[in-house]
Amino acid sequence: MSSIFLDMDGVIANFDNSYRGIFGVNCRDDPKRKNWNTFILEYNGFENLDIMDDGAELIEYLRNLKLPITILSCAGKLETYAEVSHQKTVWLKKMGLDDLPRIFTHTKLDKSKHATPTSILIDDSVQCIEPFIKAGGKGILHVNTIKTIEELEQII
Repeated sequence: MSSIFLDMDGVIANFDNSYRGIFGVNCRDDPKRKNWNTFILEYNGFENLDIMDDGAELIEYLRNLKLPITILSCAGKLETYAEVSHQKTVWLKKMGLDDLPRIFTHTKLDKSKHATPTSILIDDSVQCIEPFIKAGGKGILHVNTIKTIEELEQII
């Protein structure tokens, strides 16, 4: 039986819109991520993200598969890791997803430590998918829910 690891930011939570809405720039385009700590500490940014437009549809589909689902999300550097993990946990609760087990990593590469021959990672980052596959898991590069569902049906 397969198990699913589900990323949050860019898959079910709309990080980019929130960050851009506050600072007027995408996080990737923010020089040296100068607003990163402000986003976390002053705005509780991860706690207040919108759900992706098709995020609820993806979650409903995954729940209907009756496969184990674990949130696998990067919470970043040590100095803000605990706060980001807390905010992401609050977000999951707000969305009615607090029943899902969750693992928060420090880096994208750390996600590959959870790869097994029967695990599938759904993530919007190639930097997460490629190491996960290399470590023996299966990966789906999330672009949108329709494409992810199509790829998932081919795997399972």
